[in-house]
Amino acid sequence: KRIGLMMTEQEVRERLRAAIQDMGGQRRFAEAHGFSVAYVNDVVRGKRDLADRILAAIGIERKIICQVTYQEKSDDGR
Repeated sequence: KRIGLMMTEQEVRERLRAAIQDMGGQRRFAEAHGFSVAYVNDVVRGKRDLADRILAAIGIERKIICQVTYQEKSDDGR
């Protein structure tokens, strides 16, 4: 299975803006996907979070990645 491109939140919002433009504007995008225009506008401007539903509308899914690192102990053993 192909692993998708990892993107930053800013890149996702740019992808959303492009999808909106491709559909002819925020109103058309909102109507096509069952969102209010106000909600779409807030998400584009970063005033609301990128909900899973809006991510799905542009073919993106959220993945939470955990990274484990190791660090030397300090001289006092902490």
